[in-house]
Amino acid sequence: MNAPNDLAAGFAEHVQRWAAGRGASIEALAVLKTAAERASLATAEGHVCIPLAAIASGFEGKSIDELRELLLASGMAGKPQGEPLPLVLDDSNRLYLRRYFDYERRLAQNLVRRAAAGAAPPAPGAKPDWQKHAVELAMSRRLTVISGGPGPGKTTTVAALLERILQENPQARIALAAPTGKAAARMLDTLRERATSLAPQVRERLPAESHTIHRLLGVTPDAGRFRHDASNPLPLDALVVDEASMLDLALAARLVEAVPEGARLVFLGDKDQLAAVEVGSV
Repeated sequence: MNAPNDLAAGFAEHVQRWAAGRGASIEALAVLKTAAERASLATAEGHVCIPLAAIASGFEGKSIDELRELLLASGMAGKPQGEPLPLVLDDSNRLYLRRYFDYERRLAQNLVRRAAAGAAPPAPGAKPDWQKHAVELAMSRRLTVISGGPGPGKTTTVAALLERILQENPQARIALAAPTGKAAARMLDTLRERATSLAPQVRERLPAESHTIHRLLGVTPDAGRFRHDASNPLPLDALVVDEASMLDLALAARLVEAVPEGARLVFLGDKDQLAAVEVGSV
C-alpha cells in the first residue's frame, strides 16, 4: 500500500482497538473501521470530511440513520458539542477527523466575527464603480474578500485601499503576504507598479517587503506551531493576503487567529485558479 493508505488503515485499526476496549459492539466496530479509514483517506485527497452516504455503499441493508447510530455507539465518533473524540459526526451526517473539524469551526467563527465588525457597508450607486465600492467596503469592515480573474484590477483596488488607510492613519502597520514566495514577490512588484499614481508621502509608507504566510507567522522548531498566534498576535493594523485560493484549512485558521481583532484583513484571489495543496480549500 502507499503511504496514505497505510496511515488510513493504521488510524482505523487504532480507533477500532480503542473502541473494542470501551465495549463497542462487533457491528459498531465494523462500521467504525470502514468509516475511520474512509475519513482519513478523504484528507489525503484534500477533503476535510466525508458524507456518510459515501460510506453506505459498503453496508448494504443499512440506512444512513443506522450507520449514524452505530458510529455514535462505537464511542469513537461524537457530535460537534459532545465529548472530544477522534471522529466528529455533524448534524448533516458529515464525518470529520477531530483536528479538521476543530480547524473548520475555529476559522468559521473567526471569519463570521470579523465580518460582523464595523459599520454597515455602503450601497453602490446606480452605475457602481466596483473598485471604489470595494475600497469603501474594506474601510467599513474588518474582513474583505476581493475576488476576480486576471486583470480586473484587484491590485489597483488594494493600492487605493492602502492609500486610504495611510491617509487615515499615517503610522498604520501594513503587511503583505501570500502562500508562496513567488506569489508574495509578484504582489509586491505589482503593487509598486500600481502605486506610481499615489502621492509621494503615501508611496514611501507602503510596505517595502512581502512575506510568505509561514514567514509572517514565524516558523518555530515545533512542527505546526508559529511564533504568532491568538495569544501573541501579529503587530499590524492591516494585512493583505494574495492568492487566497491556495490557503488550506489549517494555515488559514492559524493565520486569522494571529491577526489582531481590530486589524483589517483583506483576501485577494480567484476561486477558479490555484487550489490549496494541503487539506481543505478555504
